[in-house]
Amino acid sequence: MLRTARSLIATVGPHVGLVVRTRTGTPLVDTSAALPGGTRAGWRATDVLTGSAEVPPLTDAVTPDLRVVVVEPSAVALAAVDALGATLLRVAIMVIALGSGLGALVAWWISRPIRRLTSTVQAISASGRVDVPVQVSPMSGEVGILATAFEGMMRNLADAQAEALAQSRLAVLGEVAANVAHEVRTPLAVLKTSAQLLTRPELPADEKRRLGTLVVGEVDRLNRVVTDLVDLGRPRSPQYRKESMPNAVDRALAFFSSTAKRRGVTLTREVADTPMLVNGSADQLHQVLVNLVHNAMQAVNGSGCVTVRCRLDGAWIVVEVDDTGSGFAPEVLDQAFTRFLTTREGGAGLGLVISRRIVEEHGGVIEASNLPQRGARVSLRLPVITEEA
Repeated sequence: MLRTARSLIATVGPHVGLVVRTRTGTPLVDTSAALPGGTRAGWRATDVLTGSAEVPPLTDAVTPDLRVVVVEPSAVALAAVDALGATLLRVAIMVIALGSGLGALVAWWISRPIRRLTSTVQAISASGRVDVPVQVSPMSGEVGILATAFEGMMRNLADAQAEALAQSRLAVLGEVAANVAHEVRTPLAVLKTSAQLLTRPELPADEKRRLGTLVVGEVDRLNRVVTDLVDLGRPRSPQYRKESMPNAVDRALAFFSSTAKRRGVTLTREVADTPMLVNGSADQLHQVLVNLVHNAMQAVNGSGCVTVRCRLDGAWIVVEVDDTGSGFAPEVLDQAFTRFLTTREGGAGLGLVISRRIVEEHGGVIEASNLPQRGARVSLRLPVITEEA
């Protein structure tokens, strides 16, 4: 029996130990001492797996009462199970990594047209134009339907914008034509009537002089309308240099001195006694002041006062033109700088529009307001420069 047991142990391997003892516990054979860890007594209960069996008595033979105990280390017995668990863990990690990579690739591929749509919308929002090409590759499904609908919407918006721009241009041209016709028709009628009267030989000399003066005035008026339209549609490129605002104010007041006396309008000058230089065009600054003073004299409508102030306010030169007229109407004040808007008979409605453009080209701002007591004020602010600058 012992020889058979030893041969079995040799067949199984050195990691299996055999213990044969009597039922009373007396050991007869113990090969577990050859296992790693020494004798079986040196093993912890969790380090080994133990199996035992009673040896039944043989028939017609006298045999001792024996029990066979087989001992095997847990690491050896469960090595296959541990290897399977490690393999399953590695496979699970590989599956998770591969699935994550494939999921990220699929998400990137699906979201690519959406990102292109987003960038296109951002480009349209930044440029304010709807003719930006939509870069979306053909795709099926809901994303493809969305891309196709978006492209169609952009084309429709581009067509609508082009049509609206064309209509706006036609409307502006029609407005310009209507205002030019209105401004030119009356002077032409006066010129025609005056010319017919001047052909009469019996007309007194004084009347001829009056009609001649009237003709000259109407021609000047037509020239002013045409000049304003040309200046509005094709601004000139002036040469800027250091200019004195007090000199520009004095030049504008001198220009209207005789006209103001004839109309009974008092021109008042309030200019600070300090150098006030701007980087600009003397002719354009003169044009702005002439427009403002002329509008103020028209608003006085008879005897009244027009005051022109010029002062420093930090880094700005402030010019204010006040009048003692009736002021701006509430519905006109918010649109004072709108082209062709005028409340005066014979006005073209371009003076303040051109003045604002010139002031803004000089880096300044212009505003219109009503005075608390009576009258109106148009003020402009221009950046001051020093002598060194």
